[in-house]
Amino acid sequence: MIDEYGEILVPELKHYFGLDLRELFSDDLALSPAYVLIHIKWLPMESAFVAEHRGGRQFRGWDEGRYQTVALINAIRVLTHLFVVANSDPKKRNPPLPEPWPVPDAVSKTKPKDKPGSFGFIARDLAAKGKRRKEVAGV
Repeated sequence: MIDEYGEILVPELKHYFGLDLRELFSDDLALSPAYVLIHIKWLPMESAFVAEHRGGRQFRGWDEGRYQTVALINAIRVLTHLFVVANSDPKKRNPPLPEPWPVPDAVSKTKPKDKPGSFGFIARDLAAKGKRRKEVAGV
């Protein structure tokens, strides 16, 4: 974890908890790895480490409050649209439904592929073979 996220973890742990990650490798004031991992686990959602762990910089600053704000904005936009549709002339064409406000989760919802040898990979492979057998048999 330190090799992959070390340059993010050093300032994050110092900022949020006052921990110096260099003490993990010190003989005098040695921190235990378990103690550091507990602090990493409780980094806030808007931290740079959590953003990188969730998928990249686009998650930076997206905490619960921001998600709630976007949900409220989207709800207001839909309600405004419904109000306009309900009070417009039925003979005229209705305005299009507004696009939801973009959130980083919507961009990164691509499903990761199963690794070869994993249960999902084997199950998907067996299902595809069974489907091909049925197609060849004409069932």
